[in-house]
Order: sequence, then structure tokens, then C-alpha cells
Amino acid sequence: MLELYNTVHPYNTKINIAYYSESGWLSFFLNFLFSISPFEYLCFFEDPQRNHPFLSISKINEISIFNQMDLDEKSGFGSVDGAIYFDIGSENYFIFIHTINNKYKEACSIPEKNRLAFNKTINGRIELTYRFCLSVKNTFHKKNPKFINETSKYLHESYIKTDKFYIIPHKKMDKMKFRRIRIKEGREEVFIGRFFREDTKFYFLIITDDKNNPFSPEHPDFSEHYTPRIYPEKGSEDLWEVVKDKFLWLPKSIIINLMMPGMVSHNYSFPSKFCYSYSGIKDFSPEKIAFETREDNLSISKYNFSRLDLWPL
Repeated sequence: MLELYNTVHPYNTKINIAYYSESGWLSFFLNFLFSISPFEYLCFFEDPQRNHPFLSISKINEISIFNQMDLDEKSGFGSVDGAIYFDIGSENYFIFIHTINNKYKEACSIPEKNRLAFNKTINGRIELTYRFCLSVKNTFHKKNPKFINETSKYLHESYIKTDKFYIIPHKKMDKMKFRRIRIKEGREEVFIGRFFREDTKFYFLIITDDKNNPFSPEHPDFSEHYTPRIYPEKGSEDLWEVVKDKFLWLPKSIIINLMMPGMVSHNYSFPSKFCYSYSGIKDFSPEKIAFETREDNLSISKYNFSRLDLWPL
């Protein structure tokens, strides 16, 4: 069953847009809601202690929005539904976004139980993205890196035991085989120095259909929630309780209510992750929309929009 969310284009009421599932409403959120009022929506991002880490931000020098990121599904670090990079001058942040249409407890699983498909669970997907960030940090110690990859020096044994990439039946682990993603030639400086720097603060945002933060002990189903395992290096303990403030939540209802969707069911599926249905304008795409610089107390200097094919890998 195909799930479509229908809404009207924010700047042209003659255009009707149909969005497919998570990728669709996240695309709508990033391009038409967040990009217009980033300060308003950053305030909604909530950590497990129910704090809002970006509440005090009043000026942003630059924002870059990614509608989808492919970190190499086959031999790399999976994919991310979306991402936000922003620089406030003194600090810069990169927020990876994972979305699900369901409640968190319906999408998470025990890593040891679901190890052959752990990266299909929400907690597994977050873990894999976290491991990508660890690999990025380790890349800064390399000269002219060609890959962002895991290494035996840092990779925790708990990740190895529950990752199908490293599980070879009746065989020992191949010491030369590690998750990695190639950095395209000529893009090293753009990729590593542009969005990922040594001082970049990484955050991980999930958008779910829960009414309360699924990372918070106050959630009524918290006992059934499996949080991501956080092992920053080989031999370390699980540091979830130490760094959980970097894992944020946003309720799906905020986005869907603003879209005022009409649910449409079809007995066929579209070939792409999401689609745009429109009239009255040709060659419409969100990344082509220009935004004016704001000169009030909440100011933004520059916007960048990127689709999967523009991601510098």
C-alpha cells in the first residue's frame, strides 16, 4: 500500500505536491519548513533529558540541507534520510536524521537477536551512523585520505559480533575487511574540510510517531526501547549515559500537522523514494528555490541545498 501525503506548495497555491512516506515528509520539512524558520524548529529538537540544546541560538552564518545521504549501503555505513549542517561562527554542527512512520518500540530490536539485519532497525541505523562519525574523526589523522573507514584499532568487539558485514559463518574475521566509504578523487578537501571538521559537533536526530521522547525514561514504553550502543573505541564501556545528550528527537506530528495531509492509497508503488506532483510550473525542485538573507535579530547569511547526486563523496 502506497502512502501519500498531499499538501499545497508553500509559495504557489496552484501547485499540489504529493510526498511518499518518510522520505517525502522529511523532504517537505527540510526544504519548506526548516529552511524558512530554522530557529523555530531547532528549538523543538529534544534530548533524553528533555532539554533543547539549540534553544539559545540566535544567529546562523550558514546552513546546508541534505535531503538524502548515501554512505554506501553495501560496504559502507548505510544511508541517512536527511541531514543539516549549520555554522554559528564559534561552533559548527552536523545533525544526521533518521525517520520512521511508526513508534520507536516498533522499529527497534535487540542487536544480538537481529544481527543479520541490525542496520534495518532504528537503533542499528543510528549506531551505524555513529560509527561513521567515529571513522570521520579518525580520518583527520590521515594525510590525503582516500577512504573513511573503520579500523581494528578502534572498532569495538560488540559492533563486530552483531554486524552482518563482519559475520562470516564458520570463518574468522577478515582483518583486511572493514566498513568504508570512498572519497572521490579531488573531493577530499571539500568533504573533510567543508562539512566535517575536527571541531564539528555531531548530533543524531530521530523523528518518530511517538507522543513522548523515546530516549527519555519518562516515556511509558521506555522499558521496551533499545537505545543505540555507544562504544567510542575498542575495549570501552557503553557510554550511552555519558553522551546521550547528542541524540535528539522530534515528533512526526509537528511536520504532518503543518502539511495538512490528505491520505491517498494506491495499489501500486512509485519507482523512487518520494515524488512531487505539481501543476502550473515546470522543472520544480526544492534545491532551486532561493531564500533571502534575513537581517532581523534571528539572521542567516547563506543557504545551501543538496540532493543525493550532489553529495561530495
